[in-house]
Amino acid sequence: MNRRPAVALWAALCALGSLAHAQDDPFRRLPVRVLSTLDDGTLVVDRGRRDQVEIDDLVLFLPGAGAMQRGSVVRIEDRSAVVRPQQRGVQLPAGTRGEVLIPKTRGARPDPTPTPTPADPEAAQQPDAQPDDRPAEPRWANRDPDWQPGDPLLDAMRPVRPEDRGASYRGRIWFDGQMVDAGDDLDTNSLARLGADVSLENPFGKGGRIHVDGELICRNELLDDQGVDLLFRELSYAVGGDRFSRQRVEFGRFLQRGIPEFGYLDGVEYEYRAGEDDEHRFGGSLGFMPVPDDDFESFDDFQAAGYWAWTTGHAQEFEFRGGFQKTWHKGETDRDLFILKSRYLPSRIPDANPWDLQATVWIDLYTGSDQVKGDGVEITQAFVSSGRDFDDGSRVEFGYRRVRFPEIDRNEFLPIQQAQLADNRYDRLTFDWWQPLAADGPQLETRLAVWSDERTEGAAGEVGLVFNGWLVEGSRTRIALFADDSDLGFLLGGRGSFDVFDDSGSWNLLYEYFNQHIDGMPSDRDDIAQQRLELGRSFTFEGGLSTSLTAGAVRWDDELHWRLGVFLQQSF
Repeated sequence: MNRRPAVALWAALCALGSLAHAQDDPFRRLPVRVLSTLDDGTLVVDRGRRDQVEIDDLVLFLPGAGAMQRGSVVRIEDRSAVVRPQQRGVQLPAGTRGEVLIPKTRGARPDPTPTPTPADPEAAQQPDAQPDDRPAEPRWANRDPDWQPGDPLLDAMRPVRPEDRGASYRGRIWFDGQMVDAGDDLDTNSLARLGADVSLENPFGKGGRIHVDGELICRNELLDDQGVDLLFRELSYAVGGDRFSRQRVEFGRFLQRGIPEFGYLDGVEYEYRAGEDDEHRFGGSLGFMPVPDDDFESFDDFQAAGYWAWTTGHAQEFEFRGGFQKTWHKGETDRDLFILKSRYLPSRIPDANPWDLQATVWIDLYTGSDQVKGDGVEITQAFVSSGRDFDDGSRVEFGYRRVRFPEIDRNEFLPIQQAQLADNRYDRLTFDWWQPLAADGPQLETRLAVWSDERTEGAAGEVGLVFNGWLVEGSRTRIALFADDSDLGFLLGGRGSFDVFDDSGSWNLLYEYFNQHIDGMPSDRDDIAQQRLELGRSFTFEGGLSTSLTAGAVRWDDELHWRLGVFLQQSF
C-alpha cells in the first residue's frame, strides 16, 4: 500500500496545528439528526427553539462518506428546525448526524444575587447592630405602592402585543461561489448565487410578518446547463400563531409549516390551536405546488392538505402529527399521500435513562388509475430512530430507512422507466454506539449497517476515535476505518479529519482514502482507488459578517478533479 497519502495527512495536521492559535471552543455542540429532506434540498432536523437553537445558527453535518457539510438554520419550531446546506446539491439522507454550534454565552444568566435597596437611604450608612456574627438581613424598598401582600407579583405588568410593537426586520444576505474541474475531457463548472432571506415584523401595524427568501443564480455547468435564474422560494405574509392568537394564517409562497414534507406552496395555510395547554393543532392548506428545481415554476400541480398535531407533557415530550395531501397534475388526479410523524424526547430523569423515539413515514395510496403500482397502500419513505443516553456519557441508537419511488405524474423526479418504478427500492438498518474511553480521553464511535436494494444486499461498518484538544487546544480530531461488503464487491478505506475552533472561526481538514474491488470486472479494472482532500477556513466577524473558504481535490486512479468555493454571509 502506498504510504505517501498517510504521511502527507499527518504532516498537514501538524502544520495546521502549528499555524492555528486556538483557544477554548466558544461553542456548545448540540447533536442533531436529519429527519427528512425537503423538495428544495433543505433539511428538517430534530432540534429547535426549546434546545436554544436560533435562526442563522451554524450546523455541521457529518455524512458517512465525504467531507463535513455546513448549513444554517432558516426556520425554527419548538422541537425542530429547517437547515439549508451552504453547498448546492448536497444529498444528506435521513439519519445523517450533525452538530449545531450554539455560543456558550447564549442563555447565560446574570448573577442571581440582587443588590439590596434599603428603604431608608440614611440607614444604608449606619450598620445594623447584630447580636452575633450573622450578616444583616437586607431591607427591601417597595417601589410599587399599589401592590398589596397577596397580589400577583406581575399583576400590573401587561405584555406588549405584536401590533403594539414597532416595525422591525431581521435576516441575512449571502453569496455562494463554486468552481469545479471535472477532468481533462470535461469543461469546468462554475456557479454563483446571491441570495437574501429577510423577515419584517409588524410592517403594517397589524402584528403580521412578511418573509422573503430568494436568490439570483448564475451557472455554467455541464450538458449546456447555463444561464441566469431568479428564484423566490418564499414570499409570504403571516398573521397570528403567537401567544395572543390561537389562529394562524399564511398566504403567498412558502414552505408549509404544519407538515413541511408536503413541500412549498403558492396558496394559503390555516392553523388553529385548541386545548387548555394548546395540545391540539388543526390545520389545512390549499394552493399550487411549485416544481422543486431552479425555476420553481408553478400552476401545473394543485393540492389540498389537512393535518392534526397532538402534544403532551409539561415540556411537550411527546408529539404526533398526521396529515393527508391530495394533488392534481394539470387537472387530473395524481397523488394521495399520508404523512405520519412522531417524536418522543423525554426529559432526563435522575437515575433513569429513558429511550427516545423519532419517526417520519410517507404512505402513498394507489387507485386503479396507477398503471404500475395498481391498487393498495405503499410506504414510499420511512425514517425511524430510537436511542438512549447513559450516565457515563455513552449512547446507543438504532435506525431504519426505507426509500421507494412513488408513482406520480408531477415532475418531481428525473424520468424513470416503468421497470425502475416497480422494482427500485432501498432499505437500511443501522446501529450506532458512542462510548467515552476516559473522563478526558477519546470517544469511540461505532456504526454497523445492513442494507438491501433491487440489485444486491450487503453490510457496512465504521469504527473511529474522536480526540478533543489533541495537538491544539480547542480542536477535534476524528480517525476512522470503514468497510462495505456486498455481492458487487468490497470496499475498504480510512478517513481522518482535524477541526480547530477559535474566536475568529475554524480550520477544517479532511483526508479520505479507499480502495473498491468490483467483482466480475477485468483484472486491470477491478480495483479503483480514490483519495479525497478537503481544506476549509471560516471567519466570524463582529456585526454579523461571516465567511468560509473551501478547497478540495479528488483523485480517481489517474484522474484528478478539484473544487474551490467561497461563502459570504451578512446577518442583520
